[in-house]
Amino acid sequence: MGLRINTNQGALTALRSLRQAGRTEATALERIATALRINRASDDPSGLVISEILRSELASIDQAIENTQNDSNLVNVADAALGEVNDILRDVRSLAVANLNTGGLSAEARQANQFAADAAVQAVNRIANTTRFGSTQLLNGQSAILTNNQSAPDVQDIRVFSAQFGTNLPLDVPVSVTAAATEAATTGVIDPAQAAGSTILLRGERGTAELTFAAGATRAEVATAINSVSEQTGVVADAATGEVTSQDVGRAAFVEFRTRQGTFGGVTDGFSQGTDIQGSIAGQLATGNRNTLSVSGPALDTQVQFQAGTPAGNYNFQILGGGLRFQIGGNASPTDQVIVGIESVSASRLGQPGNNVSQIVSGQSSSLLDNPGGAIDAIDAAINQISGNRAALGATDRFVLQAQRSALEVAFENLSASESSIRDADIAEEIARGLRGRLLREAGVLTLQQNNLSQQSVLRLLGSGQ
Repeated sequence: MGLRINTNQGALTALRSLRQAGRTEATALERIATALRINRASDDPSGLVISEILRSELASIDQAIENTQNDSNLVNVADAALGEVNDILRDVRSLAVANLNTGGLSAEARQANQFAADAAVQAVNRIANTTRFGSTQLLNGQSAILTNNQSAPDVQDIRVFSAQFGTNLPLDVPVSVTAAATEAATTGVIDPAQAAGSTILLRGERGTAELTFAAGATRAEVATAINSVSEQTGVVADAATGEVTSQDVGRAAFVEFRTRQGTFGGVTDGFSQGTDIQGSIAGQLATGNRNTLSVSGPALDTQVQFQAGTPAGNYNFQILGGGLRFQIGGNASPTDQVIVGIESVSASRLGQPGNNVSQIVSGQSSSLLDNPGGAIDAIDAAINQISGNRAALGATDRFVLQAQRSALEVAFENLSASESSIRDADIAEEIARGLRGRLLREAGVLTLQQNNLSQQSVLRLLGSGQ
């Protein structure tokens, strides 16, 4: 082996190995200190890109989880307020039932019940106007989804509980009625005059009545007798045609006709049941209930009520906007959003058309003093309306918000694991790599030392030549 002075190849090799070992040790110490495998783009360029995408998605999902929790809290506030309105109306209904008992209740007591009903209506309006979540009004109509009835007067009422419409406004919603709702009807019609006396039993949706007719009773007389108990039975008769039908339509409406004694002319004993309306909303097969079509799904949850006697055909309405937009996903697409509508529960918006809860106060058409039966009808309709609103909100919370939150939490967990496998450092592996680097560095120092000792032989050789 030759001895050279200008270039010490062994020292250069040892120095290079020493520097490389030092860098390995320093990198390992940095990763241990930061717990990250990627501290700069040069550590893993493609891994950095993937991990940054995952980090961005994780931040969005984390915010979406918080959003769904806030949305659930809002829904719970509205539900609690609606439950309180329901309790108030239930108490007022009891007062109306008490006021029907004119024989056993004094005029002063009935007036006191009216005063209580007046205060209850004020309480309902107060709840409607003061229920908020932060600065968001919930029950005064400001949170309702706005619609435009394009098929008046056939479409009587439209209620949209939730929808996904993004910014596509106004949104046309086609409604198709394939079969109109029908009432129950007996087989046959009342004869113009009864040939013999008879006793019949009529049973309908509301109850049962027994009527007796003499021989020679005319169709008009029989119809008058049947109609006189229609509030008791829910069955009516047409004096002109002699038809005996249920007062209401739908599968819940029925007529049972039985001859107890004698022979009744024209109508055959039997049982008949009405049919519900049938059709679709926005191309989805709708559920019919009397004259109301409804669909419930992630894209649209709505009810459309038709006027009695509306024939089969095509109708439509428009969604104009409004509602509460819940961002339940990490993107701006309509599928990551749901728009929930909460209708006003002020007294004038609760109840039947023309007979709402505001009509039960003193001096109005359905006051507890003048028309407690009308007050009961208005309150029953209002309770059903509020129950429908609460059911829609409960379904949104249970099957949209809570389900979405659970799914997001699982996604966050799995994405976090993926991001960790790319970016986080394996501490045990880095400790082993650091120890290896330290050993190589120390070995490099010893190698340089040995190399320097070898170079000293040049000096000894030069000294021996003197």
